[in-house]
Amino acid sequence: MGLDIRTAVANTAVVGRCSSCGRECEDCAQDWIYVDGPSVYFAYVMFTDLRVKLAREDGIDLRSMWGFGGFGRADATLKPWADVDSRLEPLLNHSDCAGELTTEQCAEVAPRLREILESPHWAALLRMGFDDQECWEARRAADLLTVLEACAEHGWTAVFS
Repeated sequence: MGLDIRTAVANTAVVGRCSSCGRECEDCAQDWIYVDGPSVYFAYVMFTDLRVKLAREDGIDLRSMWGFGGFGRADATLKPWADVDSRLEPLLNHSDCAGELTTEQCAEVAPRLREILESPHWAALLRMGFDDQECWEARRAADLLTVLEACAEHGWTAVFS
């Protein structure tokens, strides 16, 4: 089990000949049409670990944030997202198993993710390959950047499934 992040465009043709049932219907219409673009796969735990590390780069303790470390419960000890100023927020404050990042959100997150990956620590990890988990996470972050930049450039959506 894991998370696949793929490039897609919205399916605006909700009425027409359905490829699933062969009739004209809206019931079987898919929300997304996947495009021939980059994708990246994460095990859920690895995606969580990566986001915790990326948040740390912006001074955020992700596990103390409402909805992440708090698993949706309102708790006075959890920090609200309204108190956070990070271009990574659309990625950090996002479900790890469903939903999407819009073209605009991808365009917001991608430059900050690129900055992080170009920092000395992350760049060194990328040069090392897949030697350990931290190197693997850096490589997956670079793959995620490829997806986000493609979405921003082509007007696509990053779909989490």
